Amino acid sequence: MSITDVHMPEMEGQEQMDGVSSMLKDMSMIIYFKPGEQVTKMNMMGMMDMSMYFKDGQMTQYMDMMGQKIKVITPVEEDMMIKLGVDKAQIEDMYDITYDKSSTVDILGYKCYKAIVKMDMDAMAQGEELPEQIKKLDMEWYITEDIKMENFNMQQMPGLKLAGTPLRMSLDMGMMTMTYEATNIEKTVDDSAFEEPTGDYKEMTNEELKQMGVNFGSNN
Repeated sequence: MSITDVHMPEMEGQEQMDGVSSMLKDMSMIIYFKPGEQVTKMNMMGMMDMSMYFKDGQMTQYMDMMGQKIKVITPVEEDMMIKLGVDKAQIEDMYDITYDKSSTVDILGYKCYKAIVKMDMDAMAQGEELPEQIKKLDMEWYITEDIKMENFNMQQMPGLKLAGTPLRMSLDMGMMTMTYEATNIEKTVDDSAFEEPTGDYKEMTNEELKQMGVNFGSNN
């Protein structure tokens, strides 16, 4: 998936907006999946490579920030529910999903229809005060039921259940909206894509990552 559109309503000047958009459009996302496993790999403007391995109810992140290698294991969903003081049903209730099958697009030969996903971020903040503009996230996606994915996993979105697989995702982050869209689909993939990287990665907690000013996919 590649970024096809960036919208920053508070950005001053079209020239400045075009410069930021051009830079962000160099970001890419690759998703591999098979029953019980998902791997998401992201290149963030050449400044950081990040891989997320979803398996057995937990997420393991590997980050390479210009040579600084970090590994973070996010608690399994059951532990996270304890930390948040909620149960599985309450986590799923954080999402308000509306489907509009009258709004369709064709993406790489797959018919997709609109899914509007609203998420209440306050429930995930664990007492931290969030900026007003990101307390609630609104996302407009286009999903297809022709690609069968056991469960679509995203950072900071545990328990999300969709009727199909998203091939276009518009993520509203308050100050910025980025749209990712599938640019290539392969029906087979080598098992090596699911092998976790080796090497000298420093294992850290999400709290330690926050202290560094990095907060990708943190749930604890």
